[in-house]
Amino acid sequence: MSQAIQSPTEHQSDVLIIGSGAAGLAMALRLPEHLKVIIISKAGLIGGSTPWAQGGIAAALGGPTDIEQHVEDTV
Repeated sequence: MSQAIQSPTEHQSDVLIIGSGAAGLAMALRLPEHLKVIIISKAGLIGGSTPWAQGGIAAALGGPTDIEQHVEDTV
């Protein structure tokens, strides 16, 4: 459930996420379901700079060798 808040209001949550881009939404999805999560965003529900990443999203998911290879490939 999403709700836009127009005026200052007090809310309680277990986790506060600032930003609704890929990182913020991914974090919200990874949290345990029993936690109350609030996402604050200056954009709409889906925001951030992710749509501008024309080359995609690159990551090193393995050990130190993978990190070195990732840097060599992307920098």
